[in-house]
Amino acid sequence: MQTRQDRNLSIINAYLDGYSQVEIAQYLGVSKSLISKVIKSGDSLTGVNGI
Repeated sequence: MQTRQDRNLSIINAYLDGYSQVEIAQYLGVSKSLISKVIKSGDSLTGVNGI
């Protein structure tokens, strides 16, 4: 099981690699709203703030 930080980093990296929010959500088995929230807020541990 991934930590929340690992999951968020995976989400951000997948988004930057060109995957859609729906594709990421389906692959990780989480809601699209979670993907959107992570992308919008960024992840303080990655240094990415609101893409």
